[in-house]
Amino acid sequence: MKIISSKFLMVFFFMFNVVTVLAGSTPPGPPQKGPAGPIGPPTPIDENLVFLLVGALSFGIYSIYKHKSKQKTPA
Repeated sequence: MKIISSKFLMVFFFMFNVVTVLAGSTPPGPPQKGPAGPIGPPTPIDENLVFLLVGALSFGIYSIYKHKSKQKTPA
């Protein structure tokens, strides 16, 4: 009986919070001061993409190796 009442309370509070969040209006954005746009020159996102991919690949290989070495090997 206690489990049912605690589940009911969790659902009630969850629904109450969702309704409260959705009922509020969105606040106005901050006023724009000065020129809009970035201050410095645009920086390309793919400048060092190769290093990022090599790092991700090596971390993936390391984590797979670490997981397999922890498993019990058949004798």
